[in-house]
Amino acid sequence: MLPTLMNNNDNSISSQCTGAMMKYIAGLTSVKVWAIRMLDATSKPPSGIFEGTLVDFGGFDQCLKVEFPKRNGDIEFRGKYCAIEAKPIMPPVPSNFSMARNSQAKPLDSIREEVKIAGTALNYLKFRLGVCVPSKCTLEDMQAIAKRASEVVKMDVKIPQCYVQETVAFKPIHVAVMTNRSDKNINKKTICKAVGQGKLASLAFVSI
Repeated sequence: MLPTLMNNNDNSISSQCTGAMMKYIAGLTSVKVWAIRMLDATSKPPSGIFEGTLVDFGGFDQCLKVEFPKRNGDIEFRGKYCAIEAKPIMPPVPSNFSMARNSQAKPLDSIREEVKIAGTALNYLKFRLGVCVPSKCTLEDMQAIAKRASEVVKMDVKIPQCYVQETVAFKPIHVAVMTNRSDKNINKKTICKAVGQGKLASLAFVSI
């Protein structure tokens, strides 16, 4: 579905995102480990939709650990986890409809009746999913892709938030405060010296 949603002539999606997505698709085609892990971390349609199962968050931690390396060993981009909210575009609910009275179809009814009842319930519910994409894609890029997806799948698709793992370097004052609170026996001068040399860093989840 990604190739359908990516259009090089549309300026609403950045060239960085488009390029990274093309590398992702190429990675899937050549069955690269990083690309397969990214796909595996993405939600799949959940089982038991007729019973009300509308949530599959995918693999949050797995997505954030994905790295696409350059030939020199540097990281070109990482996995970015984006939350998805999707709701079918439904006709108005009949004024006399009651979920208590129409909670499920009878065993001998047509499956169309089951779908009709389940579909009516979707006026009040929404799918909550997760997608793993290259970190080159901004939240604005993903929202533009979601807008296109809405037109293709005939659903109201929204991406409220994305998350990416980044390396954050602490300043000496931050390390001094944390050190004082966690272990007063650690040599603060040694730690601060390491920070000044850029040797101390911590991983943080950044909401974008």
